[in-house]
Amino acid sequence: MASSDFVRDILTKWDLSQWIKNFEEQQIDEESFLLLEENDFIDLIPILGPRKKFAHKHRLLKEQNKHSNVDENFEVATTSTASINAAKSSSGNSMPSTSVDKLLSEKRKLDGVDANRQKKKQKSSAISRTTAMLDSEGKAEAKKIMQRVRSKLDEMPSTKHTTFIRSKIDMLDKDRKEMVGVFGKTGAGKSSLINAILGETKLLPSGNQGSCTSVMIQVEANMTNDKYIAEIEFITDQDWNEEVLSILEDRSCEKEEKKNVKDDGKIKALYGKEGLRKNVEELMDEKHFSEIPEFYSPCKKIVVCDTGEELSRKMACFTVSDSNSDTSEQLYWPLVKCLTIKVPNSKDLLEHVVLVDLPGNGDCNKSRDTMWKSVIIYYYFHDDPMYCLTLYSSHI
Repeated sequence: MASSDFVRDILTKWDLSQWIKNFEEQQIDEESFLLLEENDFIDLIPILGPRKKFAHKHRLLKEQNKHSNVDENFEVATTSTASINAAKSSSGNSMPSTSVDKLLSEKRKLDGVDANRQKKKQKSSAISRTTAMLDSEGKAEAKKIMQRVRSKLDEMPSTKHTTFIRSKIDMLDKDRKEMVGVFGKTGAGKSSLINAILGETKLLPSGNQGSCTSVMIQVEANMTNDKYIAEIEFITDQDWNEEVLSILEDRSCEKEEKKNVKDDGKIKALYGKEGLRKNVEELMDEKHFSEIPEFYSPCKKIVVCDTGEELSRKMACFTVSDSNSDTSEQLYWPLVKCLTIKVPNSKDLLEHVVLVDLPGNGDCNKSRDTMWKSVIIYYYFHDDPMYCLTLYSSHI
């Protein structure tokens, strides 16, 4: 049944489903399918046009399997030859020829078993590669069909229904990824959990007493190379100007003993303690942002590193607030809207998933406490679901 399904799926995806019956009558399964020669095609597909189409796709499929098996076959041949030579060498002149022949005979039997196993493995691997290729071809063909439908819709008068269908077709061009948000109170171990999932113990900031993640961090796969990449998106300078103005106005209206230490933390992070004694014009001076010119442009700041640990060190000033730190180092986390980290060699895990590390809910810092709520609201109103993973333990 699996064999007939294999052939049926291929012919269907190649738009040759009308010839499935001929293949079934000739008992063509996945193994014999790959062994077909061009002179066999005329009996299976008697009409020239479809036969040419089949011949082209079949040739490409065979070439792909042939090239992918070269290295595996070479490895088997090399291993067998080396084993026999080793047996001969180790026997030397100290063993009778009959003993050597017996050893070599047993070795050939073992090599035969290994060869059969390798053949089965190659067959399974070839089928997997074929299935993956067919899936890719099927998706590409489906997109082509929907593009033709889209073109026809463009020729029709615009109505509520045609507009709806157009929008759904346009969504097919986007590679949809499922969002998985990790929620929990500050210190619950959200960053540590994501690090453990990725097998990257030092990628996301975690574990320091008094330190916590202060921005939303999205983690996805780097599908292009083996580098660790960070893309930092800043809020606009207008937004920061308004926030600074609001913080200073609130401070002037509050009594000294009731100063809002939560918002003061933003000012001290970026400007140091002396920032609390300055006015808006002084705080918005461009000299404070000389290290991040991207703040004044719509461009994202891009950082590329060879290791996750190196990237984490460079990202610390953009992601972490430390209530116990007395350092004068300038911290830019109050200016960060979102940080996206792209991790290499994680296709199997992150190709269709984005992990979101959110600042803690129930946090004493008002901005962090409200950020996770705004994220939920955003995805709710954009009809784009986010799966939520909530942590309650503070010992991860």
